[in-house]
Amino acid sequence: MIYDSADFRRFLAAVVGEDALFEYADPLSSINVHFADEGQELGWHFDNSSFAVTLLLQAPHAGGQFQYVRDLRDSDAGDMNYQGVSDVLDGQMAPTDLDIAPGTLVLFRGRNSMHRVTPTIGPLTRILVVLAYNNTPGISLSEAARMTFFRPLGMSPDDRYPSLMDPEMPDLRYAASSFTIRLKAMLAASDSAVTPADADAPAPTGALPQ
Repeated sequence: MIYDSADFRRFLAAVVGEDALFEYADPLSSINVHFADEGQELGWHFDNSSFAVTLLLQAPHAGGQFQYVRDLRDSDAGDMNYQGVSDVLDGQMAPTDLDIAPGTLVLFRGRNSMHRVTPTIGPLTRILVVLAYNNTPGISLSEAARMTFFRPLGMSPDDRYPSLMDPEMPDLRYAASSFTIRLKAMLAASDSAVTPADADAPAPTGALPQ
């Protein structure tokens, strides 16, 4: 499995400048699938985490565009740049679009870069996998965070989400297998090793600048 691959984690850690990456202790938090049906969107926001790793499984017919404004604030320095945020919300500052296709892996630093996903257009659902890691082992979400991001634990996943391996969804299986093939080729080309110096180079397969 990609998420548990030692080579994959080593690659991600080198790109984002961490010594090592670990899964969440909370089993709900490590791998999540986002579905956006027609008209659904993800509004402008910043991330709490230092970086995010996503893999697009299915693109809609139109819309579902990832947009970002790089380094709009410096939260670590206390510079929240409220005026800049207001300019983005008012449409006075144009964002950058990231064009991605199914099978594209994206590494994104969203703590200081404001970003959103525009509304899905058409009947084809936008489906995206979020692979979450921490630089410290044993981290879990709080109960409040679990209730915010996830349904009650007693609800079956089948009540809310279709199976990603459903035979009616061949494009999803193709996207995941296509990414796996490209990842293996990338690791083989680099002898399965990436040095921290490589983090400044353009990351393959559509990764955003840091």
